[in-house]
Amino acid sequence: MTGRPTPTSPPQIRSPPPPLPAPPPLPAPPPLPPPPALRAPAALAAPATLRAPAVPPALAAQM
Repeated sequence: MTGRPTPTSPPQIRSPPPPLPAPPPLPAPPPLPPPPALRAPAALAAPATLRAPAVPPALAAQM
């Protein structure tokens, strides 16, 4: 209530920011190592051979 005239100009409408430049294409991924399926037989055979001698003859007879 100071008697000053209120500004009638509309609020400033900001222009939208410029679009961001497209990101550079990603480089090709490095070649993958051989899948674990190729190494699985050797990995599965190792524990079996390690456990086989560890079974006492008494347990083997009960099985």
